[in-house]
Amino acid sequence: MDAKIIVYGFCLFAIIAGTGFWRYTMGIDEAEKDMLLARSQVNTVEDSVKSTKGWLEARKEAAALMAAAKVIEGDNEQIKTEIKQLQEKRKDVSKVFVSSIERARNEMNGKVLAEITLTTGVKLRNAKIQSLDQEITVFQHSEGVSKVPTASLPADFQDRLRYGFTPGGGEPSSSSTPRATGSSSSLSTSVSDRLARAGMNVPQTPEPSETPVVASQPAAAPATTPVTGQRESLGRVYTPGKGWERTGAGGNIAPPSLSSSTTGMPTKPSDAVSKVKKRSEMPNMNNVNTNTRTGF
Repeated sequence: MDAKIIVYGFCLFAIIAGTGFWRYTMGIDEAEKDMLLARSQVNTVEDSVKSTKGWLEARKEAAALMAAAKVIEGDNEQIKTEIKQLQEKRKDVSKVFVSSIERARNEMNGKVLAEITLTTGVKLRNAKIQSLDQEITVFQHSEGVSKVPTASLPADFQDRLRYGFTPGGGEPSSSSTPRATGSSSSLSTSVSDRLARAGMNVPQTPEPSETPVVASQPAAAPATTPVTGQRESLGRVYTPGKGWERTGAGGNIAPPSLSSSTTGMPTKPSDAVSKVKKRSEMPNMNNVNTNTRTGF
């Protein structure tokens, strides 16, 4: 009986000890789980703290940038106001500059120059500017009328005319530079304009003369048979009834007309013709005197 009690007691003790140990291990597992959960929470809090610190720094920087932006906006408003003022001043200066250029071009038109040397080396004397534009300039000079490219004018002329330059940096337009013409009629033609743009000399057109041109008289018919009393001397032939006539390859040439010339003044025989007449008549007088002395 006692042995059974001892065995039963020993079994009960073993059961109680096993149960206590099992509970102890279960508590350790739960504590470990709590510790892991606490560590994860701590890590999460640390991450949130770091992100919060970053946001705080970013907000500080944003606040600083916003303050700087306000300052920059204030400066920009001042700069915009100054830019508007400068643009208005620039417009006024451009207007004055354009009016000065137009006045200089108008003053150049019709100006008389004693001598001008082009960039091509051509010299024009007593040159008067009849018309000028961005491409062609017309000069009336001592040798006639010439059209030259405006680009071939001297540098001081280019500085005054300022063709191809627009105040404000805009591109020049052909309509913004009108052609300045003088009081005389326009002498430009399409062919001469193309020749002038190509740098070629324009053929000079002769100006009409004030004195009318008189048609030349027809030459006399060549003398084929000798005429009684005809004499020759110094390339001239004296024919009775016609007077002295010059001889040429085609025959006798009619003497100059004694009628009034184109200017209305009467013409006179030249001194050479009168001397030839005197020399040719002197032998005839000697023959007459000899015949009277001999009695024939």
